[in-house]
Amino acid sequence: MEPGHLSSSGPDLPSVVIVVLNWNGWRDTLDCLKSLTRLAYPRFRVVVMDNGSRDDSVKRIRNWSENNGIVFADVSVERRSDDGLKAADTMGEETVDREGTGLTPGNAGMDIRLIAMKGNLGFAEGNNVVIRHILKEFHPPDYILLLNNDAWVERECLSEAVATARNMDASIVGCLIKDAAGERVLFSGDNRPPGAFYMRSFRRPHGNPLMDELSTQVNGCAMLIRREALEAHRRRYGYYMNPKLFLYGEETQFCLQTLKLGLRIAVSKKAVAYHKVSRSTPENQKGTMFLYYTTRNSYLIGTSVLSGWDLQFFRLNYPFARIRVILWKLLMGRSREAFAVAEGLRDGYAGVTGQWRKQG
Repeated sequence: MEPGHLSSSGPDLPSVVIVVLNWNGWRDTLDCLKSLTRLAYPRFRVVVMDNGSRDDSVKRIRNWSENNGIVFADVSVERRSDDGLKAADTMGEETVDREGTGLTPGNAGMDIRLIAMKGNLGFAEGNNVVIRHILKEFHPPDYILLLNNDAWVERECLSEAVATARNMDASIVGCLIKDAAGERVLFSGDNRPPGAFYMRSFRRPHGNPLMDELSTQVNGCAMLIRREALEAHRRRYGYYMNPKLFLYGEETQFCLQTLKLGLRIAVSKKAVAYHKVSRSTPENQKGTMFLYYTTRNSYLIGTSVLSGWDLQFFRLNYPFARIRVILWKLLMGRSREAFAVAEGLRDGYAGVTGQWRKQG
């Protein structure tokens, strides 16, 4: 077998569950799911989590699956206050891969489960609900791929990501992310030290653009995670993704905490995904929501994962860096955005977590 490639069948081929979160974005989600029907990798299933959509997303996704001959089932999940869950899986026994034998690629072999929640749990807790459900199965998968609903993947994306995980012994593998037109690379790796996670990177990592490499973090748009890494993270930190962050930065904290566990992170340059970018955020809130959450959550992440001189430098530098952003926004006449940054900074220092009270 050539390096970087996997056989298309066989008992040693890892199983994967792909998790897609939807929130009032069924058109993007259907584009995403269509790309998954073309994946070359034969052993995967899909779980779609609807995060309390107010449109007819659930109906649209269900109808699309049924009209295209895709195995589909609704899954009922009840959340508990102790962060556990009780799940009643209504999928028929004949459609469940209980023995881990895998599925053939293409529409006829794709398997979708839909979990519909009544409210918006956010990116982190939405994924947590699905991950907890998946890992309680009789035969949990070897890997879980978290995929944004406003993204889609190339045919070999999953095959290449799994190959990188195995060849580089990586617990997290990020994809090479391009814009929707495929003209610009949005993410190809991060070679900054962990203590500089909040600073803007002014250059791309050097090296062969087609050679897989280790990374400090990956883009949460498409990230493959080994099951054992998820379980180790939960044992150490009490959660998979930090639900207190609600939106933005969850994958950054997850990656930095994973590094602290002594595990490896890599980027697969041949695993290509395309991202429409921030389609899940309402148009009238994109600027303010992004600025609020990234400001607040960066402070929460920094104070939770950094130590020593990195932590001291962060505490001294970060507030002044954000104050410069506030002043710049005011000079540009963008007072709403300036106030969003200011409120994010204040809430970060105050330890405020969860959904922003001004989010619609």
